[in-house]
Amino acid sequence: MPLYDPYRKVYDTLKNVLLDAISEVYGEEFREEALFKVEYAPRHKRKAHLIIMIFPLARKLSEKPEKVAKEISDHLQTKANIFKDIKVEGPYINVSFKDEYLITLLYKSIRDLGEKYGFNPMPKSERIIVEYLSANPIHPIHIGGIRNAVLGSTLANLLEMVGHKVRRHFYINDMGRQVAIAALGFKVLGEVKPWCKSDHVVGFIYAATSIILDILALKKKLERYKIEGKFDDYRREITKLDRLIADLTHLKKKNPEVLDKLLDGLSKIKDPERELSKIIYGYEVKVPTIVKLVRKVCEMALEGFKETLSRAKIPFDSFDWESEITAWSGAVDNVIRNLSSTGYVYREKGALIFDVQKYASDMGLYEKLNIPRSLELPKLTLTRADGTTLYTTRDIAYTLWKFKFADKVINVIGAEQRIPQIQLKVALAALGRLDIAKRLIHYSYEMVQIPGYRMSGRRGKYITFDELMDEAQRRALNEVNKRAPHMPENIKSRIAEVIGLSAIKYSMLSVSPSRPLVFKWEEALSFERNSGPFLQYTHVRAYNILEKAKKKGIKIDIVSLKPTSRICLSDIELKIVFEELKFPTIIRASANLMRPDILIDYVNNLALLFNTFYEQKPVIKAKEDERKVRLLIVRTLQIIFKNTLKIMGLEPLTRM
Repeated sequence: MPLYDPYRKVYDTLKNVLLDAISEVYGEEFREEALFKVEYAPRHKRKAHLIIMIFPLARKLSEKPEKVAKEISDHLQTKANIFKDIKVEGPYINVSFKDEYLITLLYKSIRDLGEKYGFNPMPKSERIIVEYLSANPIHPIHIGGIRNAVLGSTLANLLEMVGHKVRRHFYINDMGRQVAIAALGFKVLGEVKPWCKSDHVVGFIYAATSIILDILALKKKLERYKIEGKFDDYRREITKLDRLIADLTHLKKKNPEVLDKLLDGLSKIKDPERELSKIIYGYEVKVPTIVKLVRKVCEMALEGFKETLSRAKIPFDSFDWESEITAWSGAVDNVIRNLSSTGYVYREKGALIFDVQKYASDMGLYEKLNIPRSLELPKLTLTRADGTTLYTTRDIAYTLWKFKFADKVINVIGAEQRIPQIQLKVALAALGRLDIAKRLIHYSYEMVQIPGYRMSGRRGKYITFDELMDEAQRRALNEVNKRAPHMPENIKSRIAEVIGLSAIKYSMLSVSPSRPLVFKWEEALSFERNSGPFLQYTHVRAYNILEKAKKKGIKIDIVSLKPTSRICLSDIELKIVFEELKFPTIIRASANLMRPDILIDYVNNLALLFNTFYEQKPVIKAKEDERKVRLLIVRTLQIIFKNTLKIMGLEPLTRM
């Protein structure tokens, strides 16, 4: 069987030797893993690999931790020949392993797995659907959705690296008020000839229609305030009108002809809200003319999305239409009917309401679904007074559909959607599906911030993914020109495109999803540390060493790199080898904890170590025994960097 996880082998070996030592020194009754803890030594520990902490054992023995550590340390020396050094520091035992032991484990893993090093399958694989991005088809994918897309696609890749069968789903939200606003704009314009990328066209028409409708509604309100003599209200609202007109003026610069036509057409509609309601209801009940209109809008947006996602190397296995899966199939009607029979659903002003908090409290769901007791759960409106459904209601039906094909479903959705996601789980439990409610995961993340910029899709103020990639490529090209001015222009352009995308994706992944991300160009495009360009640059360095070896006729077949029994690694080599052994463990931890930033932090540290190694240690010109080991180190590094870039959805460069 392949040695998938060499670090785990090191850890388990130490654990078993430690258990033997404890039972021999103190008796078999103390042979418990719970009585000690083994951790990876922090980076400031120069030579220790693992640290043993024995506080629980010392408490059970009623002895001082320092005394227990010394007794165990003395006995460990006799238990195995894999230790290089065992030192006691107060209550801690610092353990380092022999160089040849570590190198041999690394060699076996690379020999067994080669290019697949890092693949670390779980004992049992699952079918998992990761639903991510699912941007509303009313404007281009903007920076608010980029983190979602990058996190979702990277998480899917990580889950595959631990053996799960993963499908990537995009939920097309083609129902509701926002889509109706865009559709109304298209209806007023008639035949729309795209003047730019299709999703940008949709975004312009949606934003312009939204602003114009707000202006028209506000003007009516101002007239009423005037008549009623409510001058304080009038003055307050007039400032809102000024802001709306300023937004519309800014938008008009992009296409004055289309905007004027929208303004003229929308102004002639006596009751815009009634028109929007007709579109929302008509689409839900599948009126052919309205279906044709709404589908035209959504398909234009989706065409642009797919173009952007292709450029960004973010794939999907399925594009799921909300209307088809939830409304037109009758699935959402079944959900409403079954929830209504629970006794926790009632009518209020014509709307159908589900008392989420009462149901969760009565059925003990706070404990069963790990909902904080302090959290107040608002009531869930299942249908409006006119009978149309709301997003969360339809999401219940969609979730039931997804679980027909999956053991686990992960929804990558912003932290602000925490309450609707809990409401969704409670509703599933009320439908008798507590089992899947427990296997539905809200993969929460915080928003991206750009200093000094506020976004609004309704006002047409956003930085699109397309614009961000364009700017990243432009800035990356400037850097490439500085470093390789004589390189052919087409190659420079291609490298700049990959570097630019690397800068964006790495930045989106480098911070824990639970923390807001502040995007800064100077950090994202750094070639010195902790960035996509730095990782690409380091991969190229490792790749070039291996290519030079090939050109000189030096074999780099892993089988030929088997180390001799006499190996003495320098400090930097030993640090790198031990870090390399951890790669499959890091992959497993990043996947299980759904924390790509763990992998990013690991690979950045490894890249920094490699660049120190690169400056200090010759590889090609080293003596034969040293060269064999260093080639193994470099080959492993190159595989780790390449596979990390692939997990991020990036092309590993071989030239910069």
